[in-house]
Amino acid sequence: MAFRSLSPTLSDDDLLAIRDLVLNVGGNMAGAAALEAFRARMSEPTRGARDYEQGYDLAIAVRDTLGNPDQALDIDALLQKDFLVEVRELLLAPEIEGGCIFDKQRGPLIFVNPSARSSSSTWGRRMTLAHELCHLLFDRPPRRTLAHFSGIWSVPRLERRANAFAAELLLPRAGIVRALGTEPVDPGDVDFERLMKTFNVGITTVTWHVENRFNPERATF
Repeated sequence: MAFRSLSPTLSDDDLLAIRDLVLNVGGNMAGAAALEAFRARMSEPTRGARDYEQGYDLAIAVRDTLGNPDQALDIDALLQKDFLVEVRELLLAPEIEGGCIFDKQRGPLIFVNPSARSSSSTWGRRMTLAHELCHLLFDRPPRRTLAHFSGIWSVPRLERRANAFAAELLLPRAGIVRALGTEPVDPGDVDFERLMKTFNVGITTVTWHVENRFNPERATF
C-alpha cells in the first residue's frame, strides 16, 4: 500500500519485485552511518532559492567536501566504496527510472531500472545514481524512512532539485570552465564531445546543463 501510494503506475509485479528486493538485501548499518556522517558535514539547502539552484549548491557542497571541485567523478565508486550504499538493478515498468530506500533496519539502497528510457544507457545510469544520491542525502525526513521512486508522477520540486544536483555533480560548472579554459563560456562555442568524454556524461546532459549554467535566464528543467 505504501509503494502504491508513492506510484500509482506500479503494477502488482513491480510491487512484488520491490518487496523481494527490500527483503533480500541485508542490513547495511555501515552505509547508513557513512551517509549520515557525511550529511552532518553538509549545510542545509538554501532557503528561498529555486529548486534547481538548491540542487546546484548541494552538488557543489558535496564535491567540496570530497575535495574534488572540478574533476570527473566515479559515481559508482562514490556510492559503493565511499558511502557503502547498496546498488542493484531491478526490472520494472519503463516509466520508473530508479529509486532509493533508507530506513533504520536496512540502511540505504538504490535500485536502477535497466528497462527505463534513460537508465538503460551507461550515461543515463550514472545520472540516475547521482539523482538518487540527492534523495538519500537530502530528502530523508529526520528519523523516518525514505522510499522514493523517480518517474513522471514524482514530486516535481524534489525531482527538479535532484536533476540539477545530478547534472552539477557529474558535470560541474567549475569543471566545464577548466576543461574549456575560458570564462565566460558561450554555449554556442562549446565542444560538447570533449565534455562528454572528459566527464562521462551523455549529449543530453551536456547540452542542457551547459545552457542552464551559462544562460541562467533560459534555465529549463
